[in-house]
Amino acid sequence: RNDYTKNAKYISDYLRSVVTLQWKTNLLATAIKAACQNSQEVGAGWGRTEREWKKELSSEKFKSILCHLAEFQHSAILETCRVRSLEEYESDFRKRHLKPEEKEKSVRYRLRIVCQEGAVVRDGIEIDSCANVGSMEMGEITDAYERCINSSGVMRYRTRRGWVSELTRGHGREPIAEVIDVSQICSKLIPGIDQKQRSRRRMEYTIASVRSVGASILARLQTCYRDLFCSISRVVLSGIRSLTAQNISFNNGIASHVRTLLNTILTNTSNALNQSSIVYFLAHNKSRDHKMNHAGVGMYLGTIIGIIGSYLYEDKRERRVVNTGLLLAMMNSDHHFCATISTKLLGKKQSKPASSLGLVGMFGAIKFVMENALESVCTLGIKDNEVEALKPVQSLTRTTAASIPPVFEFLRKLIERSPIKQSPSTSTLEKLKLEDLKMLITGSKE
Repeated sequence: RNDYTKNAKYISDYLRSVVTLQWKTNLLATAIKAACQNSQEVGAGWGRTEREWKKELSSEKFKSILCHLAEFQHSAILETCRVRSLEEYESDFRKRHLKPEEKEKSVRYRLRIVCQEGAVVRDGIEIDSCANVGSMEMGEITDAYERCINSSGVMRYRTRRGWVSELTRGHGREPIAEVIDVSQICSKLIPGIDQKQRSRRRMEYTIASVRSVGASILARLQTCYRDLFCSISRVVLSGIRSLTAQNISFNNGIASHVRTLLNTILTNTSNALNQSSIVYFLAHNKSRDHKMNHAGVGMYLGTIIGIIGSYLYEDKRERRVVNTGLLLAMMNSDHHFCATISTKLLGKKQSKPASSLGLVGMFGAIKFVMENALESVCTLGIKDNEVEALKPVQSLTRTTAASIPPVFEFLRKLIERSPIKQSPSTSTLEKLKLEDLKMLITGSKE
């Protein structure tokens, strides 16, 4: 009892902290987007209030807050990828998604109907296509032995009499049944169900482990992290579009916040790609504590590449907007990319590879993800014996399937010439003087 109370307190504190951080990050991202949308920087320039926002976004205080938020977000993403790449996580996932008749023990959910109108019982998991076979009154208690999410996104429970919903459909999502107890039961004691009623696409929604749930909660932070840096990227893009060759000044003038925010994004992107555990793993091909593996590193780097792509490219209804200035600055700061260009075009070779210098870089991360994915595919294609050869071939692991799509999507956007050429920020950069362009991209006129 005491252990249960202590663990419940730890979990509740953990949830409260994560939700609070998510709320504050979303609030900050929304405030920046609103300030950017209300500004008149394109053409007439910002008013007094908007100029104060520029100073605030360029201040050391804001930079410190952003760095602390980003540092936690990086560690949260890294921990999520580490947990989801463990063999124990994959084994637990397979066990949880076995059919009820394939398990030695199954879960029994004790339900209580809480809706005033009661609950409708149907003969299948879908609501519209399955027949009504009865009803349950408010306050009635029953046992369920399986739960799944149907095509409408509604959680459904299978009882002895049929399927009932946890919530109503629609915007209200009023509760119909609540779980008052969860226990284990021998699978042989579970009431059977006609195999014709089973949907091939249906997957049982069973109870996950605390570790899996914790990783899923941390994974939810990716959205607010992406939105925050997308909002900052939008301010940079708006600032670049307002630049003119006559009034540009990156030191103390009207465009100083552009270079400051550019540098802030570059710094946090570099920190994300060069987490100490990632750099150590790439340099030594192993982790310090033996908990991280190739799959986890690949999943993490693929996730970061997907986030980078989201604040470099903004898809609108009619066209895709590219933050050309940020893209050029990121390429210039990417040591892997610069080393490749020097070798291919100038004939210069680096004395050491980028990874040994502790500099992963955007393109170095892409290279690792693709190499790791190809190695994983080749490994899955090898069969040890004739029995294994008869089994269905699994073409991709779950970690590879999660890391490859964002990388391919980023590369696809990168090789498209027209969005970059037609971007308003590109036409603005073309009109700048060479020394001003260098100052914007590199932070120096040299």
